Amino acid sequence: MTVNIAMFGLILGWIGIMGEYIGRIMDESRGRPLYIIESILNYKEIPEEYGKNI
Repeated sequence: MTVNIAMFGLILGWIGIMGEYIGRIMDESRGRPLYIIESILNYKEIPEEYGKNI
């Protein structure tokens, strides 16, 4: 009985670790930027070549 409970606990722990690993892979594969720019200061002073993607 004790061996069954220990093995069940190890299996659940392993499934949890694999879930964390797979979840982090899925988050990285979404292609989201590392940060989001909330606002731009002095927008008029930005050169035209940089302002095209804003």
